[in-house]
Amino acid sequence: MVRVNHLGDWGTSFGRLIQSWTNIRRSTGTGAALEALDALYKASQAASTADPGFADRARRRVVALQSGDEDTLAVWRKLIEVSTAALQDVYRRLGTAHPC
Repeated sequence: MVRVNHLGDWGTSFGRLIQSWTNIRRSTGTGAALEALDALYKASQAASTADPGFADRARRRVVALQSGDEDTLAVWRKLIEVSTAALQDVYRRLGTAHPC
């Protein structure tokens, strides 16, 4: 059996996360930690349900990501970087190497 982590899936959930990250970065300039991204992910799901405008912007982020929009790709890369760095401890404790 081979286990594979799919960090950075280009689906709707990532569109929500990218849109939320973009909103927060514009307003606060905040950095990221995995715990903050987890909270942001949960908030983005709630925002998508409560605000049809947010849901539309998140869907457009997925399209932008798939189309190679540099601003969206930059956020996506940062989110992957934060996630991968946080997971290194898990990989270390399991005695495995990260596949990337």
